[in-house]
Amino acid sequence: MFWSRARPPVGFTMQEAALRAATVDNSIMRRLILAVIVALLTLTPALADPPQTALGVQALALSGFHREPNYDQSGTGIGALLELSHRWGRTEIHFEGIPVVTTTAHATSQRFGATTPALGVFSATARLALDAHRRLWLGAGTTIINQRTPLPNMARTAESRLAGGRYEILARLPLRATHFVEFEAGIIPHMFGSDHFLFDDPAHPPINKDEHAAETDVALAYGIRSAHAVYLVGLRSINFSADFSRPGDAADRNVAYGFTFEARYRLGR
Repeated sequence: MFWSRARPPVGFTMQEAALRAATVDNSIMRRLILAVIVALLTLTPALADPPQTALGVQALALSGFHREPNYDQSGTGIGALLELSHRWGRTEIHFEGIPVVTTTAHATSQRFGATTPALGVFSATARLALDAHRRLWLGAGTTIINQRTPLPNMARTAESRLAGGRYEILARLPLRATHFVEFEAGIIPHMFGSDHFLFDDPAHPPINKDEHAAETDVALAYGIRSAHAVYLVGLRSINFSADFSRPGDAADRNVAYGFTFEARYRLGR
């Protein structure tokens, strides 16, 4: 037994009191959260002025899985993304991506065989700082994903290109004069494109299927700023899900997560 004696029935007035108390608690919590945000944005020391234009590279060591109905495939790999950003005032334009290259991600399964996909990604985002210290940013832009995956056990190759609008929030919070924490969360709620299935047998015509997808991208890093560069080490997770537009066709989910090392170098004076 959880109670040693019976509890009195809860009357309507007691429910009202509980509701009022919960409302007051929620109001206090909202004000406390707002006060913490204001303190972070206004009371801590300002970051040193970042470079106007920067070129960077992010190295990734990732693990992940590809999942379809009644089928899973996992693998690991390393890769890199190139970055270019230009900032003036409280506005920034950021480019990130890599041309289509064969990845180091290797996976083997009885269904597909040994697969080595080729992947290319391009993202362009315009960002606006919400505070004078440029600690909290909102961004909007676009992302394009190209992939090509040979499927030897199925005697075919799958190719696709998807594109959609990207929305993100970015926070750069100083810890010390040259140290900071950077958090970035992005979402692509709707991506559209098509899959092309090319068969090894030239007598078999290609198959094209319309596809739509969504993606979330979250990264957290610890950074150190020097006179001409910024170095960051952190974690990144990417969750990509897709399905074909025609009802009844297959759907899949791809998840990757792992460690990142990034270097950004100032261009010009």
